Amino acid sequence: MRDLVVKAGVALGILALVGTVAGTVGEAWWIFDLASNFRLQYFIAAGIAAIVTFAARLPLLGIAFGVVSLFNAALVAPLYASEPPPVAGDARMEIASSNMQTHNSRQQINWLTSTEPDLIFLFESSRQAEDLIREADLGYEVTSGIDPDDAFGLSILSKDPFEFEVLPSSRDGGDAVRLEARLGNETIVVYAIHPPSPSNPVRSESRDKLLERIGRAAAEETLPVVVVGDFNATPWSAGFRKLVEPADLANSQDGFGFGATWHANWPAFAGVPLDHLVHSRDLTTVNREVGPSAGPDHRPIRVELGFAEIDA
Repeated sequence: MRDLVVKAGVALGILALVGTVAGTVGEAWWIFDLASNFRLQYFIAAGIAAIVTFAARLPLLGIAFGVVSLFNAALVAPLYASEPPPVAGDARMEIASSNMQTHNSRQQINWLTSTEPDLIFLFESSRQAEDLIREADLGYEVTSGIDPDDAFGLSILSKDPFEFEVLPSSRDGGDAVRLEARLGNETIVVYAIHPPSPSNPVRSESRDKLLERIGRAAAEETLPVVVVGDFNATPWSAGFRKLVEPADLANSQDGFGFGATWHANWPAFAGVPLDHLVHSRDLTTVNREVGPSAGPDHRPIRVELGFAEIDA
């Protein structure tokens, strides 16, 4: 039995080591980039492997697996250790986002609307979901981005009127819109995006191109910027970096934890965060929540924003 435990521990450590190395060079190959998504899992797996191998008096393996665990811990730690800048003034805006997967989930809609966010973005929404929201009389104007020839698309729920434009998305689908909204007395720009899932080389490339294009567009904005949606990427993937680096966008997860949103039915430590809100540094995250599992395989998110206090 002891030998079996040791062998299982070594195998677990090797898997974590291979995944860690592959994920670190994710830009080289789309499969490697998929491996970058599981940093929390590598931290846990390598940590268990280190304990098992040290207990089995295999110190070199224990040290190696311990280093792997600590390396991944360092990548996850900013989500807990970072502290958003203090908020300036009383102006607040709350934005919610969910990949509905065409589920007409009353429970998820109830959670999304329970705090009356200013904007709610429903990706993979359906006309049935839009009808359900209108019939419920929740106090939201429903703007449909569903093309007449498509089964699903983007629905936007808003308290106040706004102007928006549909942006060119990837060749394999996805949604990307730009709108202007009000945060207190100021105008901000919101990009709502849902690139393709990276399930094959073509879709992975399309995801990265859309994320990169939105990142460059955000860098050219003169107003405060928010990008929200199902990015089909975690903070450690090459695609996510292509989005946030051009405009130095802040991740609303920082200071609020791992916040796994997929798969909704898995334990939190087994899931990954694919649904995000990132923003320019003149904004700050006041609060961030991940919603319940309610049908779709994504959990919704809700983020409260304010203007960041800027040191003189």
